[in-house]
Amino acid sequence: MSRKAKNAGWLFGLGAVVGPVGDAFHVHSGTTDYPREVFGLYLWRLPFWVPILFGCAGLAIGLSHPQMDRLLGAPSQRPGSRSLGLVVFGIAAFLGIYAMTAYAPLVSGGSLDVLIAVSALLVWAFLDRTWQGLLLA
Repeated sequence: MSRKAKNAGWLFGLGAVVGPVGDAFHVHSGTTDYPREVFGLYLWRLPFWVPILFGCAGLAIGLSHPQMDRLLGAPSQRPGSRSLGLVVFGIAAFLGIYAMTAYAPLVSGGSLDVLIAVSALLVWAFLDRTWQGLLLA
């Protein structure tokens, strides 16, 4: 198997695992619901297609962002790509913000929106710090 195929498999697999974890926060909190009578096969209250959907999203983002980086003239290295630990931190921060959207008090606008936006900007500032990364985020 080629290196590109292995990388694509990792991107799909990571999206298929991490995305449904975030979606499960929304299902558990009641923010999202998938009616049982509509979809036949469920895993942890998520329809069978949710991991496939997030796997495809992980693949699309993982393959398109390097191309966009080249097109936009972004630096090839960013602070968040220097170690596996920082990559894991980025994934955990993503899930933390995802959970925040599920479990933070349901307030329209105001302080909750500011908290989520500031959290995302802090993760960007810690891991990326480029205008190209901000644009793609």
